[in-house]
Amino acid sequence: MSTSPPDSYRRNEHARRAILDAAIDTAIEVGYEKTSIEGIAKRARVGKQTIYRWWPSKGAVLLEALQQRMGRDGELADTGDLFADLRGELLRAAHLYGATPIGAVYHALLTASLSDAALAEAHDAMVRPGIDALRRRLEAAQELGHIRPDIDAATLVDMLYGTILFQVLLRTRPLAPGQVDESLRIILDGVRPRPTLEGGARPAASE
Repeated sequence: MSTSPPDSYRRNEHARRAILDAAIDTAIEVGYEKTSIEGIAKRARVGKQTIYRWWPSKGAVLLEALQQRMGRDGELADTGDLFADLRGELLRAAHLYGATPIGAVYHALLTASLSDAALAEAHDAMVRPGIDALRRRLEAAQELGHIRPDIDAATLVDMLYGTILFQVLLRTRPLAPGQVDESLRIILDGVRPRPTLEGGARPAASE
């Protein structure tokens, strides 16, 4: 008995991939504002009704297209070197958001989501797996004593990704690897276990 998917499934999957590719390629070429369902449909060689069958808006199409192009599957690397693992993730994000055409599309989508509740909800669902993966990596480091137990891992996630997104989205300055390293050192220095003096006392803070 054949286990191959039916022809209708293959046709639908082919059309879906064509739409996602057309959406992101169109947005890169003409920008988010000038991208339209009509333009995506024409480029993908499908009818508009085919797109609306699966997505309610161009923003929803582009979010899924971005997830396909820029998503990181699985858990964050755990080599035993917390600095190196976090550095790799932050450099990946910095390059993707700040040095590729996809970054400009993502920037525009974030702006659009501020006034579109459905798009904002879809965006949250898209980024949640990556956020959760980073949080789990930080919690694993806490269990090994590399991060103080009083540190909230979710807040630390915000700080790590926030230092990247602040510079990329507000374009305060180009984001270079050296800046990622310096930001990461400052953050990790603040969350590592503090040294203790003999008898368990902690050293007094310097004035």
